[in-house]
Amino acid sequence: MANLYCAPFGQSARDMFCQELQNLPRGILVLPNSRLNEQVQRQYGVRSTSLDKLASKILQFNGCDNYKEINRHTQEIIVQEIVKRLLSDGKLCHFAKLAEKKGFVSSITSLIGQLSRSGVNAEELTYAMEAWDRQEHQGLKDKEITILYEEYCRELENHKWYDLEGKYLLALKVLSSEEPVLPWTHIFLSDFYTLDALKLSLVCALAKHCQVKIGISYEKNREAIFKAVDTTYGLLVGYFGLAQPILEQEDFPVMRKALLENLWVDKLVKGRPMTAAVHTVSFRSREEEMRWVLTEVKRLLQAKSSLFSADKTGTVADDIVLVVRDFTKYSGLRKLADEYAAAIRSTSFKVLTT
Repeated sequence: MANLYCAPFGQSARDMFCQELQNLPRGILVLPNSRLNEQVQRQYGVRSTSLDKLASKILQFNGCDNYKEINRHTQEIIVQEIVKRLLSDGKLCHFAKLAEKKGFVSSITSLIGQLSRSGVNAEELTYAMEAWDRQEHQGLKDKEITILYEEYCRELENHKWYDLEGKYLLALKVLSSEEPVLPWTHIFLSDFYTLDALKLSLVCALAKHCQVKIGISYEKNREAIFKAVDTTYGLLVGYFGLAQPILEQEDFPVMRKALLENLWVDKLVKGRPMTAAVHTVSFRSREEEMRWVLTEVKRLLQAKSSLFSADKTGTVADDIVLVVRDFTKYSGLRKLADEYAAAIRSTSFKVLTT
């Protein structure tokens, strides 16, 4: 009861699923983040949620809503107490020097989460580490990771606590019954690039009880872009069969189309792709990049405001947007903006992060 759809780079099955769900009162769309959920609810008015919340709803509808769920902060507190206890008992030799370092507890908590999401339990991890049979420091490290994972799992079991991974396992247990209570007849998933073993198991379990459709963006001939998606794509094909292709759109804006066609292709080795709407430029440093961008902003603003400009081809400040993926990697941008703003008589421009 499942269908897999494959969209070319830059496209999604989301709109197709939303249009179908408008005629399915007991259908729901599952998306990877709140921003996409808000977008489809505003545009299409369909019900949508995240996979984490879907797992919670499964438990709620099946009378399992009294479990004690813990968040990431609580997980770190638990791990911190376990580390202290093991250090006191002399059971952490390899990690003894690292245990007091900033970020150690957070790193161990992340590792434990990764192990849980892989679907392995403490006994299976112990067996795997013993079979790996690494020696000396590496072997000691493996042994202590096993001890930490065992202690964490035991702590949660003793207190009947459930972390995010435990919640998924509990939902899987509910779905393993013959007739679980589910308010949906159709569940569509879109815009997930990867699904770990636990999430994939939940999707497969749902497919036994209702109609499931999954849309994933993937192209076999673009390995540089989709390498991280390979495993998930292969597993989905293995579970649900070959993907049905979603036809490529022809009405992309010029900028988006240029980026999609030229991203990580051979042209980039010889020269940057350039169209009337898109210019791709590279620099030796981020400061050089920021200064070039701000110079361009200044040029556009001055061309618009200058009394001596004949063509008036500049741009007003409100029409200029700077987009960066992570402001922490452009820590000097605001300071440089102040420097350039003084030269353009305090004219401001907007900065948008994504």
